[in-house]
Amino acid sequence: MNLKSKMLKAISLSVVILSFFACENDVSEIGSGMVDNNNFNNLLYSETSISAISKKIEKVQTNGQSSLNMGVYKDPVFGVTKTDFISQLTLSKTNPSFGDEPIVDSVVLTLPYFSTPTGIDDNGENVYKLDSVYKFGLGQINFSVYRTNYFLRSEDPDNDFKPQVYYSNQYDLFNQQKESQPLAQVTNFTPSAVRKVIYQIKEGELDTVSKTPRLRVHLSKEYFQQHIIEKEGSNELLSNDNFQNYFRGIHIQAEKLTSNDGVLSLFDLSSEDAGITIYYNVETKPAGGAPQNSDDKYLKSFQMKFSGNMFNVENTEEQSIPQDDKLYLKGGQGAMAIIDVFQDEEELANLRSKDWLINEANLTFYVDESQVAADEATQPKRLFLYDVNNNAVLYDYSMDPTANKAFPIASRIIHLEPLSKTKEGLRKYKLRLTAYVNDILKKDSTNTKLGLVVSQNVNVSTMSEVALEGNEEAIKIPSATVLSRQGTVLYGTEASEEKRLKLDIYYTEAK
Repeated sequence: MNLKSKMLKAISLSVVILSFFACENDVSEIGSGMVDNNNFNNLLYSETSISAISKKIEKVQTNGQSSLNMGVYKDPVFGVTKTDFISQLTLSKTNPSFGDEPIVDSVVLTLPYFSTPTGIDDNGENVYKLDSVYKFGLGQINFSVYRTNYFLRSEDPDNDFKPQVYYSNQYDLFNQQKESQPLAQVTNFTPSAVRKVIYQIKEGELDTVSKTPRLRVHLSKEYFQQHIIEKEGSNELLSNDNFQNYFRGIHIQAEKLTSNDGVLSLFDLSSEDAGITIYYNVETKPAGGAPQNSDDKYLKSFQMKFSGNMFNVENTEEQSIPQDDKLYLKGGQGAMAIIDVFQDEEELANLRSKDWLINEANLTFYVDESQVAADEATQPKRLFLYDVNNNAVLYDYSMDPTANKAFPIASRIIHLEPLSKTKEGLRKYKLRLTAYVNDILKKDSTNTKLGLVVSQNVNVSTMSEVALEGNEEAIKIPSATVLSRQGTVLYGTEASEEKRLKLDIYYTEAK
């Protein structure tokens, strides 16, 4: 069974499961569920006094990720955000010996995209489509590659030497610390889904290999000749600690091509190819060298991987969250919502006193179509609901039988139902929290506030630190939200009856 077939099978199974639950809901709504008989009523309660407010994210922790963004993203509501990529490098071998009279032939920076095979071409090679690439206008940007002079420490001496945290709002700090001359400049760049055929030295032979789509940029040969190759035998290359103090990292800076054009790409830094490779010639054939020309010169390579401290910094147009009852959500240094489904203590006590068997509880959020683009590509496919007091997922998340590690798009679709449309064409997100409500009403669990965010991948439940506007204490959001740049606007609790946010509790009660 090929990858495409597996994907279709996984998605189909998830749809069947979701359809079953949807049918079960329909039965409950009309009061004729399977448990209904002469002694019980199936009922709906949707009058809970909910508090739901938007909060602007002033800064978000961006280090500690295995993938990062680079580029320019334009949101119809939240404006333009430029995202830079900063990373340390690690020597593939410390205290390296480069051979006899090494001369740099080329230097290549590589950042693999996330991509999915979609078929086979006439040569029997995979055809790909790119994942997590967002374009507007011509889908082009300019960008430059710099060496940074900022020391990227791993421990914070001002915080009891706990792991150092790097934030999205440190753009100005790192912009001032890059070298004045770039190692490369690229104009009119747009990501390509075309596979790359590259040279590879394997067992002493020079060969060509086909690779998945990736960004490949040629850097200054002269610079790496002087600052890496000619440093052979020096203290700077003796260890990676020494090297990272000497060559402190790479800063890739994105720039708008025009106000109406841009593209943002997510890169896979867990790939063994993510980094910088120096290709160089030596006079005599070494072990692992490959013949290049008739002048008896031989080609070798040396890799420096992106690792250690890797993070994004953002330059966002000044934006404020409107002070109205709508809910504004955006990934990265964007916005989130804080929700309290049982804010009224008296009402909560009354509900706890009821002799209810809770069958289902859900929150339904309707998209404000007047504020967001009709284009489906600009809308986040998934939202993530979590316990913001304890920085933890809900039990509904953990017990969702549709969890699918291989295909996040079809994962946990009972608890976190993907964006869908009603018969009237309204877009909505339906999030089930039956276990959460049941624990509060029937088990007297503590009522905790909920965080609502967009998500790049609902399978990622690790948390990253953020600071909210007006809040002195930091909170946490799911790390997948950090990587997302999409945003949306949802109706709140004051909208019309058919669009307003409400908690629907379906329950069974003795007559």
